[in-house]
Amino acid sequence: MLIPDPNKVSAILSSKSSSVFALAISWAIGTVLVKHIDWKLPTLSNIAWQLLMSAIPVTVIALIIEPFPPLGELSPRAMIAFAYIIIFPMSFCQWAYFKTVGMLPASIAAIGTLMVPVVGVYSSHLILDEQIGVYDIAALLLVLSALAAFGVGLLALRWTALAVVRDHFWKFSGYCLLVGGVALFFLR
Repeated sequence: MLIPDPNKVSAILSSKSSSVFALAISWAIGTVLVKHIDWKLPTLSNIAWQLLMSAIPVTVIALIIEPFPPLGELSPRAMIAFAYIIIFPMSFCQWAYFKTVGMLPASIAAIGTLMVPVVGVYSSHLILDEQIGVYDIAALLLVLSALAAFGVGLLALRWTALAVVRDHFWKFSGYCLLVGGVALFFLR
């Protein structure tokens, strides 16, 4: 049946989707603040301080909610994954995103993040052998269609503006794909 069950839809919308929507709004506000505020700090220092300051309350809450895991019981694979998460997605990709937001309009930089779920779904299929369903494929096609529409819109810009946007957009996309490739290499 193509018509979804209203009870299931309302349950999903009331729990998971509202959380995702709140997180999306938070990310959007953060992007605008990164662009709007004159930080007077180099991007790398800014990222380091933000990660450190956010790690403190998260660590306290984690220690209250969950017991501290014995580090000796972590497998080498888990330790590599932990180091990877700290170095690449939490540090390098955040730095790349802040640099991109600093060089481009926030709206254009934000559109570049649309590749994240595409890489995530593809990586989860390759690494974790998760099945990709019809709804996943439809959602990914919509995301890729949005990126294609954005690309077509870029073609309408003047050549100088196009060159700047294109170079930085591809650099950011390249950084994300590079990080995904490293993840595949170490976690496969």
